[in-house]
Amino acid sequence: MIKKLLKIPLLSKNLAILRHYFPDAKVFIHGSLAQGSESFRDIDIIIVSYMFSDTVGIKRAQITCEILRDLNYSIDPICLTPKEFQRFLMADHIFTHTIKEKLYPIL
Repeated sequence: MIKKLLKIPLLSKNLAILRHYFPDAKVFIHGSLAQGSESFRDIDIIIVSYMFSDTVGIKRAQITCEILRDLNYSIDPICLTPKEFQRFLMADHIFTHTIKEKLYPIL
């Protein structure tokens, strides 16, 4: 699965760019692409980094989308600090349960 994802044009390059801007980042993929779909509209990712500590919610996604602007796919990022990610994983919510079922680390 991961090898297939890394063959997406520019994804490997953009993961390196993410690592440059967010050196401590852990990146997970979820959604239709993570479920193995050959046809997907966007790339759903969760980026976990302490670098988000001083940035408010939607601004985090805007920054991430700008960093990944050269990727020829729409990106739908969820950007969390490690503490927020732990709370997210522990939440008893249908959205969280759905994501946890197909959550793959890629960086």
